[in-house]
Amino acid sequence: RHPNAPAEVLSTLSRDADSWVRKAVAGNPNASVEVLSTLSRDADWSVRKAVAGNPNASVEVLSTLSRDADWSVRKAVAGNPNASVEVLSTLSRDADSFVREKVAGNKTMQSFVDLCIAIRRKDLKAFFVYFSMIAANILLNNDLFLGGGVVSENGK
Repeated sequence: RHPNAPAEVLSTLSRDADSWVRKAVAGNPNASVEVLSTLSRDADWSVRKAVAGNPNASVEVLSTLSRDADWSVRKAVAGNPNASVEVLSTLSRDADSFVREKVAGNKTMQSFVDLCIAIRRKDLKAFFVYFSMIAANILLNNDLFLGGGVVSENGK
């Protein structure tokens, strides 16, 4: 789990037969998006959980893992700062209370809740602060929050 492990080494180790090694790769901050994408389909739930908790995991990988059969994988997605508002909204209705609790603590979802409170209170200053935070998250994740539709560079 060395934070300075080269990407090439991590790529090689991601194919190791030992799930503990793959789990360590999945949790490494230098793991590439491609390696994380591959490891997100690992048969071992602990490897998928490590991917779900990695801040380098893509929105697409997190979206897929948010439907994982294992509650601890979904919980890790709920705590990931890159989880989209759409994924967090879905996980807020998860059957497992630990997943829902983690959603409540996610800063992205907290901003959304704060936005709703500001609207209810008719607090325009707070509304614009929280709206800006949510918009930035959506734009950074390239997620329009319109049924999960992603718009490419040419607008389609």
